[in-house]
Amino acid sequence: MGKVESRQAFWAELAPAVQATIQQNIGPGKVVRIDQVFEGKKGSSFDVEAVKDGKTFSFNVGPKGAFRGFDQ
Repeated sequence: MGKVESRQAFWAELAPAVQATIQQNIGPGKVVRIDQVFEGKKGSSFDVEAVKDGKTFSFNVGPKGAFRGFDQ
């Protein structure tokens, strides 16, 4: 039997600290997709894909709202 590694997450189910970090990093941009990534005993983090000024970018946020960096 397989193990779920990630799933699509929705804004309303995110903790307020996670929402705040996402909003800080996208500013006037728009969220395209949020995936909750399960990290075993560490819990989970959130991969965020967004668009700002016509450019797509992505970054990761920890379960308590810690910014973990932009993807290259």
